[in-house]
Amino acid sequence: MALYELCTSLSRIVQKIYKCRVDVDLVICGVLLHDIFKPATYAQRKGGGYRPSSLAERVDHLTLASAELMRRDFPLNAVHVVTASHGQQYGPIGPMTIEALICHLGDYAEAKLNGDVLSAARFMVREVAGEEPQSLTGREAFAIVRAKTDKGWDGVKERLSRTGSAA
Repeated sequence: MALYELCTSLSRIVQKIYKCRVDVDLVICGVLLHDIFKPATYAQRKGGGYRPSSLAERVDHLTLASAELMRRDFPLNAVHVVTASHGQQYGPIGPMTIEALICHLGDYAEAKLNGDVLSAARFMVREVAGEEPQSLTGREAFAIVRAKTDKGWDGVKERLSRTGSAA
């Protein structure tokens, strides 16, 4: 949902501020389909958590998605948005269209925001509870950071006491 909101907002900005036409349907296609094969590239660890699957050791999830979209005769621009969604550094190809760039930037921004908030919340939990959180969702992390912003360290302590754990 966050990625959809980010990318549709970016599309509106590009159209309104930069006066550039954006095929929002292609952007939404990329948002919905770019990680569709990600579950196939992970396997569950015996003790919990995930590791790359044997498939992921040979083929990344964007290439799998691209191949499936090509097999189903999706338009080339839709295939490109999906293939380029992780950018040149982390994917098979960099964005070559406005729509692919919007999807890539939205995905990067959402992942960066979520990752940074999770890191901040883990630090806060360690400071207050003296231990690493067992598990922490993005929503919980945002709530912990918000509690710190609103009420300082006491807010973090309050939040953790309400959940009954170190997160």
